[in-house]
Amino acid sequence: MRFVLAIALLSLLASCSSGPDKRLIELAYAKGALDQSTDAYQICTEDHIGDLSKCATLIKLMQEDQRRLERLSRQ
Repeated sequence: MRFVLAIALLSLLASCSSGPDKRLIELAYAKGALDQSTDAYQICTEDHIGDLSKCATLIKLMQEDQRRLERLSRQ
């Protein structure tokens, strides 16, 4: 659902006569990526309660998405 909202926002920005702000597009994409990786991690932890090591890759992905969003937010 959040991904759909991000796409809608990007479409709205693209329709503006002045053109989309690249920074806003990157922020929206980074936020959507973080939401998706967080959701995937939560699903993984529910599916693998006894062995969370199976979710290690998703933790790294989620952390990288968080760092990217923080970096873009500071610019």
